[in-house]
Amino acid sequence: MEVRAEVRKSAEIEQMLLHNEIDLGLIETQPQSPELVAVPFQEDFLRAIVWPGHPLCGKAAVSLQALAQSPFLVREPGSAERNILEAYFAMEGLPLRPIWESASTQALVKAVAAGLGVSILPERLVARDVAEGTVATIPLQYPMRRTLNALHHKSKYLTPNMRVFLSLCQEIGQESFEK
Repeated sequence: MEVRAEVRKSAEIEQMLLHNEIDLGLIETQPQSPELVAVPFQEDFLRAIVWPGHPLCGKAAVSLQALAQSPFLVREPGSAERNILEAYFAMEGLPLRPIWESASTQALVKAVAAGLGVSILPERLVARDVAEGTVATIPLQYPMRRTLNALHHKSKYLTPNMRVFLSLCQEIGQESFEK
């Protein structure tokens, strides 16, 4: 049995599952294809991050409108976080005008810490930087929540090991959500 771990965009993972190139995938969105089964295993929140001296730092909550007044740093087009962000901006009738895009969450965090702009990123991926005080989070007026899913093709035979993996994802996801 070959086990490989790669980071890919959700759409690529879906295509790989549909073409039987991989057996299981983990994505940050809902699958687009009805041929795929999504097994939710964890909820996650996206948080606004700013440098500690930013004028919005310390506010009880911030709207996307207020946040969009600062230079915006975002993930690359096609990434799950970018798609979610674009959808929330569209619901508010706001254009998303990033001044910088990156495929690296840590590059975005470092740029925010350096005072180059603000961003909205997954809470778990910025928790250490927030704890260290390099960036600060501001609660969003309307929280951004997403469900992380394990995927497989609906026609795929799930081996005992695959079933154990899916169960572990749910178990670990639930434990980390309860913390």
